[in-house]
Amino acid sequence: MKGQHGLKSYPLHLAGFSLVELMVALTLSLVLMGAIAQSFISSKQSHKMREQVALLTENGRYATESLQRDIRMAGYSGCRTLDSLQPNITANSPPDFSTSNDSLQGFESGAGWTNPTSNTYLAGTDVITINRAAGQGVQLTGNMGTTDANIQLGSNPYGFQAGDVLLITDCESADLFRASSVAQTASSVITIAHTSTTNTDNNLSSLYQDDATITKFSSNTYFVGTNINGGTSLYMVPFESDGAIELVPNVQDLQLQYSIDTNNDQIADDYVDASSVTNWREVIGVNIGLLQYTSDNIVVEPQAFVFKGANVNPSSDHRLRNSYWMTVGLRNRLN
Repeated sequence: MKGQHGLKSYPLHLAGFSLVELMVALTLSLVLMGAIAQSFISSKQSHKMREQVALLTENGRYATESLQRDIRMAGYSGCRTLDSLQPNITANSPPDFSTSNDSLQGFESGAGWTNPTSNTYLAGTDVITINRAAGQGVQLTGNMGTTDANIQLGSNPYGFQAGDVLLITDCESADLFRASSVAQTASSVITIAHTSTTNTDNNLSSLYQDDATITKFSSNTYFVGTNINGGTSLYMVPFESDGAIELVPNVQDLQLQYSIDTNNDQIADDYVDASSVTNWREVIGVNIGLLQYTSDNIVVEPQAFVFKGANVNPSSDHRLRNSYWMTVGLRNRLN
């Protein structure tokens, strides 16, 4: 139908949006999309934070458990204490493992320690070395007819091999020697030789019988050093190794104090740094302090964090930090 001037008219419900209505709709759409995007970003950030905190907790637990397990067994020699057993040492290039004074050694801020690895040591952090026999020990299957006879075992669960420093003991005598060969006979018996090629003497101090056991000597050193990503990690250096094993990344500090028993009553009389220990035989426990940080910057503002009485978070750092403190006793020093 046409109007008075011949123009066609349309019903009101068929008319388009006005410019104002279109602008309002676009604005509302942008606000809604912004809210959805902000919600997504917040959810992602929250998930990332939870993930980083969980990883921080998991790594801290693993690091402290590794340190505790090793320190707790410092000086372990199979049955009796090192002071009462005092192994006869014939191994070439022998470790220090003759008395309980050799159970562990601490280095305050790394003083006196030589780093054998390519990982740069983080200045100001503490270092500790723990010496002990590793594992439950393997029982002999045959008696030694002479003191230079091969040692016979029914199995080799700890993978003894030529060159290893081994401890044999029957709780009355003990010898620390270096295996010159480890071989399996046709009857599946493992024979360990201890000739003068790897020892100062091919004779042991006792004719060990089938009640004796043999274990591998273990010496692990723990320190904080740089990693390949430019961060810092907790490392362990095994005995006679020039390479380090990365235990846990993102470790900023390791601080150690030692519980000293000066009157032999099995009660700590003082807690001191390694530099103040005058007799390592008096150490009955170690207080471990471990400081960690998240791998990513996950907070808006730098978070102050106090460790050993000082703020350890740089002003430009947006990471979270966590610390662990615990004291572990030396089982082979405590009754």
